[in-house]
Amino acid sequence: MNVKSLVLVVDDDEIIRTFVRALLEEAGFEVVDAANGGEALSQARRSDPDVILMDLDMPTLSGWDATAFLRSLNLTSDTPIIAVTSRDLSVEGPRLKDLGFSGHVAKPQIPEKLVGAVRSVLRSVEDGSDWVDFDG
Repeated sequence: MNVKSLVLVVDDDEIIRTFVRALLEEAGFEVVDAANGGEALSQARRSDPDVILMDLDMPTLSGWDATAFLRSLNLTSDTPIIAVTSRDLSVEGPRLKDLGFSGHVAKPQIPEKLVGAVRSVLRSVEDGSDWVDFDG
């Protein structure tokens, strides 16, 4: 039995969510999505994703705050969360690990890099790693 990994895509831009969903589904993943951090919390509780792709800057509840809350829940305390951001990663990148992220991918995403990041973080769970450097 081949079970597909479930990815939760969180971004306030519907075009990005649609693009990432199609990309990941074509790569063999199951995908659910959320338009902001608040929706991400509800969706994570409902679906128990294997990986979360989290935009950092969103209305209602930021990706920063949503990740902090997800880390406090038993269900998602160890779920890999990849920050997806257009922010300057030379500035923000070092903070991400300390705040509970498993890695980061810069926007705009290169499709192969995004799929590779999801696959890498799933492998890192098996290896016991808590941080994967996707951009360097």
